[in-house]
Amino acid sequence: MIQIVVALPINISEKGQNLLGEMIRRKYELLSFFRNTELNQSQMYSLRRTNTIALAPTTKQTQQLHTITDACARLWNEVTYRRRQSFFNGNINWIWRDLYDKYKGVVGAATAQQIERKNGEAWRSFFALVKLKKKGQLPHHITRVRPPGYWIDRLTNTRKHIILIRGDLYRTDGNLLRLPKKLHVKWQGHPKWKNWMKQGLLTIKYDAIKSKWYGHQPVEIQPPHQPLSEKRAFIDIGVINLLTVLVDGDRQAIMYSGRLALSDWWFLSKRIDRLKSVAKEMN
Repeated sequence: MIQIVVALPINISEKGQNLLGEMIRRKYELLSFFRNTELNQSQMYSLRRTNTIALAPTTKQTQQLHTITDACARLWNEVTYRRRQSFFNGNINWIWRDLYDKYKGVVGAATAQQIERKNGEAWRSFFALVKLKKKGQLPHHITRVRPPGYWIDRLTNTRKHIILIRGDLYRTDGNLLRLPKKLHVKWQGHPKWKNWMKQGLLTIKYDAIKSKWYGHQPVEIQPPHQPLSEKRAFIDIGVINLLTVLVDGDRQAIMYSGRLALSDWWFLSKRIDRLKSVAKEMN
């Protein structure tokens, strides 16, 4: 499988982008020309994408969804509160069985487990960032490390409406979304990613501003092409060198110069600025 790591520049001209796309297309066509074997199903890899669908629940279903989402938010907030308080006291408390028993009748056992699992992931991410901060390796875009927060909308000061549904507990049947607790909700629109191979954790959210429900369905799809080998290709996209490629096993990188595109960009930018100045003087 060829794995590609891409580093994007801050600014790149439209002409440079078009030239880069053409280079990548030609390189792929060249690699495809030398392909003489087909990969079997076990060698195929997948891509992860997310479908966002608009739900159209009835009045009764809307009330059910609000009841479930409110209980989900309460469960998350109580688990978070317990862990935050114990963390600040020096020893985090991971016990949540009593809260599971308290809310499983409303949200469902599987959904309660998914909420706790997601909460645990948030805490593990927090501890990982704390370690990076101590080592001085915190990413530059992260300026402050804080424990996981509550499911509360700060603008409205109300609990967030979120439901987490495990991938094997829901399915789409035509324009009907079949959820646990015999909740079958109609949905609108057309999913962008179809013929998926596997679906993941469904997240249902309520948009209070639009007064609409949305479902976010992660799926695994088969890409339009499959890898040519088990080698990895590392790609850096820049301005001076539009494309720098290094493939496993190769001692020398392949570079595509962007000096011509950059020169055109500077020329056209200066010309645009000059014409703007002329237009301003004429007006």
